[in-house]
Amino acid sequence: MESSQNKNAMMWLPLIVVCIAQVGTSGDNSVLSMSTNEFISKLGASMDQVQLANIVYSLLAGALMVFGGMLGIAKGFKRVFMAGAALCAAGEALAVIS
Repeated sequence: MESSQNKNAMMWLPLIVVCIAQVGTSGDNSVLSMSTNEFISKLGASMDQVQLANIVYSLLAGALMVFGGMLGIAKGFKRVFMAGAALCAAGEALAVIS
């Protein structure tokens, strides 16, 4: 009985992870929307370019979430997670250096 409950609880884990990732993406979109004036004044972007960046970011994040899930099914979730964590660490290191 207990293993059945654990199995049912683990079944919801991927959905919870995707929901948390979506909240993070929404937060990133909020920051992009709030910094619109800075993009226009400092970078010379037009309002159309800022809106395009906002739309493309959301679509790309959603597509990569689906791709990551499918890759996890094909290659193994732990392996894909470790590769994603390494890629994230490399990106953060590059951001610090720049």
